[in-house]
Amino acid sequence: ALFLKNSYIDDGIEIGEKRGIEIGEKRGREIGEKRGTEKGFKETIKTLFNNNMPIETIAQYLNLPKEKVERIVSEKNSEN
Repeated sequence: ALFLKNSYIDDGIEIGEKRGIEIGEKRGREIGEKRGTEKGFKETIKTLFNNNMPIETIAQYLNLPKEKVERIVSEKNSEN
């Protein structure tokens, strides 16, 4: 009976590990996608600004507060 109990525990641990890895991978993909999208969005704003599009136009076109666009444009490029 002890062997069966340990076997069930081992099976449960194995199932839990697999499920944990699946959840972790999914969460990792979601975080990566969000960060990548955000970084791409910021780079787009900076590119528009560097191509002489006024901050007001960028803000209006992207439906963002002018202050947010100003903040993004003034950020250092040290973010990775």
